[in-house]
Amino acid sequence: MMKGEDLALVYNLGCSFFSVEKLNFDGSRKHNKKKASVGFVIRDECGASFNLGNALVLAVECTALRNGLIKGSQKGIRRLQIEGDFQLVINAIYGTIQHYWSIDNLIQDIWNLLSTFDQVAIRHVFSK
Repeated sequence: MMKGEDLALVYNLGCSFFSVEKLNFDGSRKHNKKKASVGFVIRDECGASFNLGNALVLAVECTALRNGLIKGSQKGIRRLQIEGDFQLVINAIYGTIQHYWSIDNLIQDIWNLLSTFDQVAIRHVFSK
């Protein structure tokens, strides 16, 4: 099993990212309507969004990332910058926290998908 610290995570502001695609992911949940949605954008290439129904926000964010990675892999992207606004997901991917059992399968899927790329940079961004 690949651990977060084993991932080849590269972020070098000094190199050209001309041939690198960028994946932004996000999820949202409305408590009063019991609806959750996920979305991702691979900049300048494609995007997708769909309704998951009632789900935990942590699972929603992980699903958005996983689905974006699937699409990036399908498109043959080799170098990818990933940004997300939910620090807990980023920490779970890096393996710096003990994540909840409810997202074990999603985190495993994410680790497996990350290993299909030649170069990956993952970072937290603050939501606006």
